[in-house]
Amino acid sequence: MKLYVKKNYWVVLFLVLVAGKLYSQEIQPVSFTFVLENSKKGKDFRILIIKVNIEDDWYLYASDLDPDLGPQPTKITFKPDESYELIGKPLSIGVKEKFDRIWMSNVRILEKKGEFQQTIRILNNNPVIKGTIAYQTCSDMDGQCILGEEKFEISNKEDRFPIHTTNDAQQITAKRNVNNK
Repeated sequence: MKLYVKKNYWVVLFLVLVAGKLYSQEIQPVSFTFVLENSKKGKDFRILIIKVNIEDDWYLYASDLDPDLGPQPTKITFKPDESYELIGKPLSIGVKEKFDRIWMSNVRILEKKGEFQQTIRILNNNPVIKGTIAYQTCSDMDGQCILGEEKFEISNKEDRFPIHTTNDAQQITAKRNVNNK
């Protein structure tokens, strides 16, 4: 009798897990693209622009949000490398302030489109910029919130950002890894 129950337990557990996987869908209401522009600070300086597209009825918390309010602000972390130097902190562009019913406080958010800008000083011709974007996005429709993390890598394999460029902007295709928590 005990052997029969154990076998049925594992079969039922397997079926529940498979059914859950079949019916679940991965929600990714945010996408990121990367652009590198020349900076007015000088020929060795660039502005990394991380453009954000956000689905309708969703919003993303800004990077300059007070973490004591409750929601997780967007945090952009760069892996240190000798090929570049960060100048200042990432800035949130296109931010709106609104009262958030979920956290019962005023918060700074991005809706539909926005961007983060980070000034970078290029120290050699082959910079490799790696980092992680950790964020929280919430829905106005049902109050659902999702924690997300995206890793990125921008390298100069195709001469995308030479130190002595005259282009105003260069589109960057970054390697991406998306992991929703």
